[in-house]
Amino acid sequence: MDASTAWPIRKLLDEYGTGSILLPEMQRSYVWRKTQARDLLDSIYKGYPSGSILLWEIDETSYETRDAAIKIDEKSKQQVRYLLLDGQQRLTSLASMINGIPVEVKVGHRTKAEHIDVYFNLNHPDSTSSFEEDIEDIDDDDLIDYEEKDVVDPEKLVFHQKSKKIENKKNWIPVTELFHSTVSEAVRKINKDDENYDKFLDRISDLHKVKDSYEYPIQIIPKTKNYMEVTEIFVRVNSSGARLRASDLALAQITSRWPGSLKNEFLPFRKACDDVNFVVDEGDMIKFLIAISVGKNKFELINKIPTQK
Repeated sequence: MDASTAWPIRKLLDEYGTGSILLPEMQRSYVWRKTQARDLLDSIYKGYPSGSILLWEIDETSYETRDAAIKIDEKSKQQVRYLLLDGQQRLTSLASMINGIPVEVKVGHRTKAEHIDVYFNLNHPDSTSSFEEDIEDIDDDDLIDYEEKDVVDPEKLVFHQKSKKIENKKNWIPVTELFHSTVSEAVRKINKDDENYDKFLDRISDLHKVKDSYEYPIQIIPKTKNYMEVTEIFVRVNSSGARLRASDLALAQITSRWPGSLKNEFLPFRKACDDVNFVVDEGDMIKFLIAISVGKNKFELINKIPTQK
């Protein structure tokens, strides 16, 4: 990679929301839980590192792409400049929480648009030690379920997904509402006689400015790289982080050799299955194809199978 820089969240969301950044066909769909989106915002608010963004600069639109989980406003569309190789889950989550854009998620056999409604606790503790003490005896595998069942006291958290416990409390502000207003508009909801007024004002200001103050390291793959080379980069980056399933990586390799297969073959077949209440995803299809082609269900064989076969 011969280009690296840093972009603030505002610039990233502008580029992503106007179609200047699109998803290549090799990308998987949006899969994050709402708690993962909430934790991302928590890390950003605290100034913690939350990864980098990997882009591929292009100067043509002949590459196959897939639809993002957020809708792009037709009036604001720009010419495609980059394909997003790493960072889709984060950018999609931030676009929903900060800009209020609904996200297309799969619920059962159907896809529907949902907002990631996250609230900000103006009266959050100065540290999270109390929360950590609450969960120290819980296995990691059970932690997500533990949080989603609201066993954790929300008042010990900085952010929390929308729930009946918090949505009518004055110290909880919807994140999207906060970002859609100025700081002065947001603080009008705080009683000036409140002994914590100055602290709440500072916290609103700190969160409001992360769009410009928090920057993501951006790595840009140059135009000179071809689709096969970029697919190899994509597979290596995601393999080392173990963030994608083997089937997701296999799909990336298939689309590099069989352009249009996701849009023209896999997704229509999945929809046909959904229509008759039969759940199957691209990963299942790839397993079947490999098993039928070579008699073994091993993803590492994908590059040894001729495309026609």
